[in-house]
Amino acid sequence: MSLGTGSEFRSWYLWDTRCQVCTARVTQRSGICCENFGKHVRGLPHCRRGWCAMCYQQRSGASFSVHTASQLLGMNLPAPQEVDDFMVARPGDNILVPFECDYCSFYRLTYKEPDMDLPMHMDLLNDIRRVNLDAFWTLAPSTVANHMRNFWEQVGVGKSKGFEMFPVPLGPFPAQHDQGMRAAIAVLAKGEQPGRHETKVKFSTARKQRSLHTKISMASVQGGALAPKLLSERGSQALVYIPTNSEFFLRFISGYKSRVGIRTKQDAPISIQLMVEIQARLESDWQEAIAGGNKEETRDIAEVGAYLLLTYCRSMRGFEATKAVLTRLRCQMLSPAEATRTGREEPPHVSLPLVGRFKARSRETQQRLIDIAWETASGLQPGLWTQRLVQVLESLGITSDWVFQDEKGHQRPMSHFSDFFFKTLLEIQEECPSLISADMNVLEDFGLARSARRGASTRAKEAGVDKDDIDWMNRWNIGEDDVVRGPMRVQYAERKQMLQTFLRFSLPL
Repeated sequence: MSLGTGSEFRSWYLWDTRCQVCTARVTQRSGICCENFGKHVRGLPHCRRGWCAMCYQQRSGASFSVHTASQLLGMNLPAPQEVDDFMVARPGDNILVPFECDYCSFYRLTYKEPDMDLPMHMDLLNDIRRVNLDAFWTLAPSTVANHMRNFWEQVGVGKSKGFEMFPVPLGPFPAQHDQGMRAAIAVLAKGEQPGRHETKVKFSTARKQRSLHTKISMASVQGGALAPKLLSERGSQALVYIPTNSEFFLRFISGYKSRVGIRTKQDAPISIQLMVEIQARLESDWQEAIAGGNKEETRDIAEVGAYLLLTYCRSMRGFEATKAVLTRLRCQMLSPAEATRTGREEPPHVSLPLVGRFKARSRETQQRLIDIAWETASGLQPGLWTQRLVQVLESLGITSDWVFQDEKGHQRPMSHFSDFFFKTLLEIQEECPSLISADMNVLEDFGLARSARRGASTRAKEAGVDKDDIDWMNRWNIGEDDVVRGPMRVQYAERKQMLQTFLRFSLPL
């Protein structure tokens, strides 16, 4: 190891050493050095390690992959200029990103030197190397090159004027320093597990490990439990150090996201033509069940019909419609016949009461009231099917609890409707290929959770519904317009005055 021509403090960027792989001379211009380089950190071995940039690469035997254009489109799209992306270091990476070498990190995690004959130790070294490379690759090669060109230019400016431009050395890291390597390895390990629809889990799943580590840190004495608080009229703020908010971890998670890509599985939308066909088949099944006189069969069909049409016509996620409450629903519907008989001026509708905890809101149990047109412009009839279901339930002596309930009165899960949903879609695909193309995988591409919601949003755009109304409807469960404060019957009475506003989404569908 050489500490350059100046003092250890003044010339950290002039240090040089031998590459850990090829033994060639390494400088800050040609490779990377550990930021504990040349410094003794209590509890850690003395470090003099450096690598040529191309020698610091993903270790052989490691299975970490890079999401490429070929994988994204399912075809061969070679890009020679990107072959080394995320796989090797670049000169200057350790100057722009906090870098503690594999061996220092290993010792900090295990309090021992790695044994190269132990597979467990080799696996951990592989993980540390991958984490460091991901942290490096949060910056593009051109960005690193430009920064380093400016860096050395500024070093020259300082030298020409007789002062040190960058006097403060990068390291060493303190003895008890935790820059988030444990959490990073946890994210990495999760990302290597098999996914439900792909070979490996998605970034959105893997990154949740960060939340776990953050919460545990905040609950710890060293984290947030005894942290000093700054009090103000708007609440308190804590002064804490959380490893998962460190510069290193934020660099890692950004680089990891870029390497694995944002791979999403969106449920295919149900087109309005497909929804009309589903309703037609439900109607045929309903008429057969009525003719057969089997109340349980008519209940099953009415449940599926009401569930699918309410979900579609109010752009709900599949698991939200199951929160509908029967007790108040029975007196919060206005059919065309009832409107004519009573002379009521408001349009026929269903005001669907929901009770439960809703996504994107607090964990507080809330009541919500959403309004849906009795019949849409394309002939969908959520009101008729809801009325049918209520009448069937009443004939069975069921007048309270959930709209969609099992024999014990418990709320039915979304999965209860899966069999009919997928069976019907497969039949339509075979008999009406113009509605579902033959190359679609119905069981993989469609889903109860969001297919109806996505289809309704598309239909609303086609029907000329204002974008603000569409956004408003699709965010119904995070706003306050549908929250019920006080008795549901009072809220329903007040909402009649604004009913036309609340039906602007569903009527044109």
